Amino acid sequence: KEIDKPITPLYESASEEDSDHEQAQRDKDMQKNLALIAKKLKRIKDFAYHKEKMLMCKQAEKGVSLQIEQYDWLADTGEKIDEQELEAYYSYMAKIQEVLTGDTGTDSKPLEQ
Repeated sequence: KEIDKPITPLYESASEEDSDHEQAQRDKDMQKNLALIAKKLKRIKDFAYHKEKMLMCKQAEKGVSLQIEQYDWLADTGEKIDEQELEAYYSYMAKIQEVLTGDTGTDSKPLEQ
């Protein structure tokens, strides 16, 4: 006695392959979108970032009302600001800018030969 395998019609197997391919493509697109969102959410903590945060904190300490977005941003960063560290950072950055712009505060007369 011979046992036959059930025959799957071609249109059903093609449909399953298409849906698997479509699902894989959707998953790939979703991963790409999530990566872009995560990248955008991470803000580079550069000079401007720290300056903006320090100014907002000083305004909040003085009682100056901030916009809702500013309060949200300060709350989201969740970092305790070390003012001494920030002041040292800004002092260092100011010195770098002086060197880059050529304004070192020294006598700018050319040396005599």
